[in-house]
Amino acid sequence: MAEEQAYRIDDIDERGGYSKSTGIYFSTRPPFDIPQQPFLSFTQHIFAHRYGSKIALVDAPTGKTVTFDELEQQVMALASGLGSIGVCQGNTVILIAPNSILYPVVCFSVMAIGAVMTTVNYVNTPREIERQIKDSETRFIVTIPSIVMKVRRFGLPLLLIDEDGVSDYVSGPDDPPVFFLSKLLISDSSKVPSVKIRQEDTAALLYSSGTTGVSKGVIISHKNLISSALIMFSLPPKPDHEVMLCLLPMFHIYAFIHICANFSRATTSVVMPQFSLESMLQAVDRHRVTFLPIVPPVLLSLLKRKRESKYELSSSLRSVVCGAAPLAKDLIEDFMETYPGVHLLEAYGLTESTGAVTYMNEADALCIGSCGKLLANLKAKIVDIDTKKTLPPYGKGEIWLHGPSITQGKYFCPRSPATLIVLTECKLLS
Repeated sequence: MAEEQAYRIDDIDERGGYSKSTGIYFSTRPPFDIPQQPFLSFTQHIFAHRYGSKIALVDAPTGKTVTFDELEQQVMALASGLGSIGVCQGNTVILIAPNSILYPVVCFSVMAIGAVMTTVNYVNTPREIERQIKDSETRFIVTIPSIVMKVRRFGLPLLLIDEDGVSDYVSGPDDPPVFFLSKLLISDSSKVPSVKIRQEDTAALLYSSGTTGVSKGVIISHKNLISSALIMFSLPPKPDHEVMLCLLPMFHIYAFIHICANFSRATTSVVMPQFSLESMLQAVDRHRVTFLPIVPPVLLSLLKRKRESKYELSSSLRSVVCGAAPLAKDLIEDFMETYPGVHLLEAYGLTESTGAVTYMNEADALCIGSCGKLLANLKAKIVDIDTKKTLPPYGKGEIWLHGPSITQGKYFCPRSPATLIVLTECKLLS
């Protein structure tokens, strides 16, 4: 684009990355190299890192662990099993389940065979689930036995997550085909369907309502996920043994991309099936959690419980990142006073950007009111909503984004003119 070529290096502000000549903000973080192989799935990218016997996943309530080697074996075995029951490249598979250590196994095995993963809140109504199934052209449903009554009427093949190989589910004569995850997990991992997956191929359809009403499927490619994981990987070094608590729902990009990045940087993810403040405090204490992504209501609850809590979080916790909504100044100050040894960071991102766009460093933690600097390999500008003219620093308008993690658009949903504008602006099209 001519607009991107017009800037000069000496025109860019070293601190904020702003170019006066173009009105574009450039990231001041060191850029990273995106893999150039045209055929590369996100699953292949993850397992190119060899972390062996290091712990990848921990089930918070039971303490059950999965090493990186075991994770790869499970993903490949399930990918083989999915192929054996008819899941093909390009098919959409919907996952309707709470967090578990099998959640990422399902997601990455679907992507490994070129199928498309879509996720949904498991407490959604049958009508809401049906709408997403139809919109995404779902062909297979992965769920837990307690949710079967919500989804059996859709007539699609069911894959039930029976974590311990035990399920009391009995299918009826008129039910769709039913398969069990425990059986597919012992499939021959050497028989994964041989498919060619381009980086530009769709890996996931994650639904986002944004500010325009009904949820719309965001098309996320393998390249988007690879780039976003690398962006997170390029953040400042963490402790030698980083442990993240995943209490946020994995069906949302916020938690999902953190899990993806963790597998790229050998971080252990402790997974909570359901959230309660007490179980969160127990998990941080028991598993020596160092990093905690949360949302403002959780932070508020944490501060309210501090005086009566028997857990000393700051003995292991190093950083808390808060996203999804801005934090009030008094909450930030209260947290800093209550947990002086813990860095409180803020970040900003969207489903359409495959996660974070800005992210605070620990060195920025005292900048109250900031959500951090633009992440590596990203560009942004602020544009007047009415005139579409580029605005200078401190101008109020729309954020336009460009970079390898910015997604390809929305899937099938009826598109209003406003939606179309957002899609083109996200890529800074000239």
